[in-house]
Amino acid sequence: MNSENPAIYRKAYTRENSLIAFQIWEEHQSHLLKKKFDVALPPSVFDVIQGVAAVWYGQDVTEIREHFIVARYEQDSQFVKKTMQWYGTNLDILEQIWKTGKLENISQLERFFSLAAESWLGLSISYFLPSIDRLPKDEQTLGMQLRERAVDFLECTDHVLQNTLQGAYRNLGELIKYLTFQEAITGVQPPAHALQARKQHYIYYDSSVFTDTDIDSFARTRGIHLQQEIVSEEAKELRGQIAMKGLVKGMVRVLRNKSQIPELQRGEILVTAMTTPDYLPAMHQAAAFITDEGGITCHAAIVARELKKPCIIGTKIATQVLKDGMLVEIDADNGIVRIVEK
Repeated sequence: MNSENPAIYRKAYTRENSLIAFQIWEEHQSHLLKKKFDVALPPSVFDVIQGVAAVWYGQDVTEIREHFIVARYEQDSQFVKKTMQWYGTNLDILEQIWKTGKLENISQLERFFSLAAESWLGLSISYFLPSIDRLPKDEQTLGMQLRERAVDFLECTDHVLQNTLQGAYRNLGELIKYLTFQEAITGVQPPAHALQARKQHYIYYDSSVFTDTDIDSFARTRGIHLQQEIVSEEAKELRGQIAMKGLVKGMVRVLRNKSQIPELQRGEILVTAMTTPDYLPAMHQAAAFITDEGGITCHAAIVARELKKPCIIGTKIATQVLKDGMLVEIDADNGIVRIVEK
């Protein structure tokens, strides 16, 4: 691609995880999909500030994935069932490791990395099955069941990674989140100032880590156009998908990273890009939840139904439009967030 015909990328996710977790994510997408199924996807862009990543996907990624699944199914009617069976077996192994919370030693990290990356192939396929109408209903249902079973795949995997690295590299403290997989398994650490630079900001792209550029310059030099969501300063309401119905009014609390979780006060409206199990203390305190991302099987939706709290997901721009202290009205019966007072 060149500047006259740039590759269009859209922000797909916001995630707060370790660099190795992002490497596992990209290993399945850029390498294993090609190796196992001959599906070529453009590399994702992970723009990571203070450990929180904006994850950018090429605009055709979803369409390519869905087309690949349908094509494989048409070639082999057992493709989905065989793949989901294999994925389910891998999940059995992963769930035991997740329950333990860490690996016994750093030498087991390589096998865990491979297992998680390979399993992500099944995870990514299961994610799309419920929305592909051309598939039989039972296979759509199977996909949904496995989606729900692995809703915290990334978080559980990352907890194992970080717990294991903390035990192996006690001298690094929180900087273990900025080690690469190769650095972790070889024990050859970069200088402390290099890890500190990654903590402030790094870009992970096509198996490489960059700390000497900003995201706009990085994208421009690689012929990438980052297509931003248009946000109006005059916006009075937001719309999203209904995860749990209900009506409530309250003050906004925007949580942009896990360190801010204790700031939320009882009765406030939790606004975040997406939730993970780490957010449970805040979710118990909050009156309702609003997220940028998510579908009906996402963590926020599942917890909202369990706690019977109004929840609107997939607004895309809630964390950009809503600010701490705003008074909002949540109409989760209709998927609307109204700004009452700025």
